[in-house]
Amino acid sequence: MGIVDYYVSEQDFGIAHALNKLILASRGILLKIITDDDAFDYSTINACKNFMLEHPDIDVINSEGGILNSQNVFKSLHYVNDYKEFQKSHKPFSFCELGVIFRRISIPVIGFRDITITRTDMEMSLRITSGNAHLAWCNLYSYVNILNAQSTSLVSVKKIKIETDRLNKFYLGKDPDNFFVEKFKIIRNKIRMLLSGRNGKIKTPNIEWSVLLSSAEKWLETKNAEIKPEFIYN
Repeated sequence: MGIVDYYVSEQDFGIAHALNKLILASRGILLKIITDDDAFDYSTINACKNFMLEHPDIDVINSEGGILNSQNVFKSLHYVNDYKEFQKSHKPFSFCELGVIFRRISIPVIGFRDITITRTDMEMSLRITSGNAHLAWCNLYSYVNILNAQSTSLVSVKKIKIETDRLNKFYLGKDPDNFFVEKFKIIRNKIRMLLSGRNGKIKTPNIEWSVLLSSAEKWLETKNAEIKPEFIYN
């Protein structure tokens, strides 16, 4: 820990381009991306690493996670049921990439990030689950996505909506909501924001990031203490 083997700081064309450069520069057996503004449970990451080393046929493993907003409110991202459905029906599904570990030699099966897409994890996960990659799942929690005023999901809402509709159509054959359904959802979300005391605008977090990080780490510890570890795969 604390040793930097390779460092580069240069202009790129967005997160997908930066991650592709990172992957191309990597030399390890397994690859795990750690972001600088989120929280991670390294015991879960280590357990997933050991599982991957013990199961060389697995290309990708993911785990559970959560989201923490600037009001210090958590939301659990519970994907394991989607994965179990995927095991039965092979229906593609999208998931957050913060829990992903993948095998470097599996890159030809997994593919690189699409640099034209802002929401790269949605495109990547739908592509992985619609292809031939061998995917496993861990029911433990490995990350918390700490939202802030610069988070891509908040800054690029309209662009991501267009991308989401396009990806859902391509991978799932799902048509975008019609005009009336879309307007209803917008009104519903605004009402929810009002009821929660928010005005719908992007705000700078009113709690220091270090406090949010500490809270997220404790949340991960508590969640994992309640779970019997399980690795799910075919």
